[in-house]
Formats: sequence, structure tokens, C-alpha cells
Amino acid sequence: RIGIRWQPFDEELTVRATWGEGFIEPSLASLFGAPIFILSVTNTGPFLPPGVGGVEPETTQEIDPNKKLQPEDSRNFSAGFVYTPKWIKNWQPNATLTLSVDFWDVERSGVTTVPSAQSLVTAFFKGTLLPGQSVNIDPATNTANFVQSGFVNSGRQISKGIDFSLQYQFQTANWGTFTWSNDWTYLESFLFQLQDGAKTHEMSGRSNND
Repeated sequence: RIGIRWQPFDEELTVRATWGEGFIEPSLASLFGAPIFILSVTNTGPFLPPGVGGVEPETTQEIDPNKKLQPEDSRNFSAGFVYTPKWIKNWQPNATLTLSVDFWDVERSGVTTVPSAQSLVTAFFKGTLLPGQSVNIDPATNTANFVQSGFVNSGRQISKGIDFSLQYQFQTANWGTFTWSNDWTYLESFLFQLQDGAKTHEMSGRSNND
């Protein structure tokens, strides 16, 4: 991580910015854990003649560990300012007011994910299943009764937002120091893609107040 702080006048105003990169190793469960079995909903109808395929509400999905998983990569950037006005001393010598605003942008790539059961069925009919992936079609109903895959590095996330902080501190002669603070976070946008080539989803306009 690289950071910079600049005080153009004095300690009353501080401008700051940081940039960094990082990585997260895959979990031991996704690397060497036991297979996980869940039930999923799949539909073979779009890929077969009308009336031949259909929806299977309880397709067994096996998720296997993957020893070849790579670390997840991340990149982050933030910039903002901290303002501590001196004029507050004019009416309250023992008080301090601090306002900070920070804009941030975080991107993650190669996030460990699991292909959905439906995406595996789609890949099966398109002939694009990867090694370690399989789909079994029940010949009696022409629906998928079993799909298998492992963990993969294919997810991506991009989030942008703003952090606001307001703090008021008052020092007394006999009772110590009292501090009041309030923090807000506004999520401008959050984009996430479960796997390469999949639809990108977006959430925006969320806020949190502490």
C-alpha cells in the first residue's frame, strides 16, 4: 500500500490518498475439503424439443475441492480530506471538531466461486463443460438429476462509495474527555459477476449509519 498526506496550509486541513494491491489465499475447505452436496433447480426445456425436457426442482449438485485454485487479487484506491476547524476554539476552548470525507474504490478478481447448477446444464448442451465438470440427464424424464463441479477462480466484484465521519470531542477539568462521533457510508455502486461470461449484477444507492 502507498499513501500520501498533504497539509496545504496547516494541521487544520489534511488531504490524503492511498492505493494498494493485495491477495487472499483460498480456504482450506475449497482446496482440500470433502465434497459438498446440495439440491438445486435446473431446466433442460430450452435445449430440447418442446415437451421433451423440463424443470427438475431437486437436482443433486456435487461441489468438489480444487487443489489448483489461485489466490484472489484485489486493488483499492481511496482519497479524501480531514478538516479540523480552529474557529471552534473561539466559543469552546476545550472542544475539538473533526470532519472527514473519503471516496473509495475496491476491485476484486479471481474470487473463488462455484458454477451454478443451471450454468453447468447449459454448458453440457453447448458442449463447453470443463475438466472435472459433469452432468447426468435422466433418460426417463430428460431432466438433470445430477451435476458436478469444483471451486473455480472466476468471480469479480467492484464497489465504490463514500465514507463520512463527524466527531466532536470535549475535555473537562474533572470528568475526563467526552467524545461524540457519527459515521456514514454511502454505497454508490456494487457490481458482481459470479463467473466469467455470466451476467453482471448491480446494487446501488445503499447507505449505512453508525
